[in-house]
Amino acid sequence: KKFGEELSGEEIPVFDQDAYEQEYLEADKDDKNETFLGKFILAALSHKSLVTNKIFSTGNRLAGISVDFEEKGFRGIRDFRLLMGKENR
Repeated sequence: KKFGEELSGEEIPVFDQDAYEQEYLEADKDDKNETFLGKFILAALSHKSLVTNKIFSTGNRLAGISVDFEEKGFRGIRDFRLLMGKENR
């Protein structure tokens, strides 16, 4: 926490898992991605996609299947539609 505050110049509030969980659960369906936990989930999905794509591009299939969205369009789980800006496909 101290390092983050020194690095950012901002005060970081004490982590309160219950508060973040409650905020997410109480948010309307369309607003869940704007909550602290919703943003964390989207960031985790984005990071997983990045890592999987890098591993897949080496020819190693242990990471699963990665899709080149620009060439092939959207394929994958619903959660990635938001990340890719392809909600309407």
